[in-house]
Amino acid sequence: MRRRSWLAPISTLIALFATACISDSSGPGGPPPPPGGADVVVLSRLSPSVQEFHTDGQTVASTGVSVSLPSGFDGVALDLSLDLFVTTSTGDGVGRVIWGSLDTGEMITTGFPGASVADPGRPTLVIDLGGNVAALVPARARNSIYVSFPGVQQATLLAADAGEYVQRVVPFGNLLISIDANLDDVGGSLEPLGATRIQYSEFLSGVFFDAFDIQGAVGATDVVILGEQLLVLTEGSLDNGGLPEGNGNLALINALGRGVVSVLPLEGNGVAIKGGGDGLAYVTRTRGAGTFASDVLSFSLVNNMWVHGPSNPIRPKNADGSDLDTCRATSALVSGRLLCTTFDVDAPSSPGRLVLMQADGTFIDDVATGAGAIDIAIR
Repeated sequence: MRRRSWLAPISTLIALFATACISDSSGPGGPPPPPGGADVVVLSRLSPSVQEFHTDGQTVASTGVSVSLPSGFDGVALDLSLDLFVTTSTGDGVGRVIWGSLDTGEMITTGFPGASVADPGRPTLVIDLGGNVAALVPARARNSIYVSFPGVQQATLLAADAGEYVQRVVPFGNLLISIDANLDDVGGSLEPLGATRIQYSEFLSGVFFDAFDIQGAVGATDVVILGEQLLVLTEGSLDNGGLPEGNGNLALINALGRGVVSVLPLEGNGVAIKGGGDGLAYVTRTRGAGTFASDVLSFSLVNNMWVHGPSNPIRPKNADGSDLDTCRATSALVSGRLLCTTFDVDAPSSPGRLVLMQADGTFIDDVATGAGAIDIAIR
């Protein structure tokens, strides 16, 4: 498989964003996996690593590829294109962007200018037509957006005042769209300051362009993109005992029209959203309030409707037919067969699993992963 070389192209910044496209793993509709199978990449937080697995649709097994991440890693997401992955961490007390190659095992980190904490959020790979690659990275503690290039020591500021707690930023034409959870991180409480907010900034100047609230949606966490449509997942909130209150939502956004199309209750808390190779978006959610047990919903951005909604969720199963209620992130192959990583909040240091399932959640095969397996990408 062709791999991307390390780049240091600060001079290509404008060209990159003039022709940028989002990486394959950012949403449904990207290039399909190779016929007969797919490589699956898993990010583990507690045994910090990025591991590769392979499935032929009938079995799933390790390829033996594993890239160890820096000690103290505390990230929650990765993005991927070919062999190149990117993730972020605040484990050093300031914040860094971590780049790695699955083909070579090489890993390098880049930082942020200044000494204040950056607290980087979820990275988004952007790639131009010439193959140049960079990552858009929100700095939640600075309310700002940066761009990081592999091999360049410091990220470059793109936009300040981009939101109160920006979880992710995606390109849209000449604009940057911030997915702002709108949480209070100044006092460390992470209590909502208001509804989730979508903000647009001009790329070239970083100047505010437009913004709107997703009323009733608390704590945005991630987004899936297809054309001019965004699917924004909001986590919802926790009660005084730290348990989900069951008030997560899935918001359908018209990015071009800059407005909310609909806000769909999850009847649980949002855990993760991933684009599947079958063209659907998959939401892992808690099964209502007061529990961390999870199941999976699916949404069609072509038809703008649930395929499996809160009233008919996919219930993943273990090999013995019992409920698999620890899925953390779920995606799908072109065939519609599902893959999920498991994370048991009651035993967080135990190894996770990568589980292959039928489209209805019936168990097919699984393999052990690192502890704290929290994100998945298919290549």
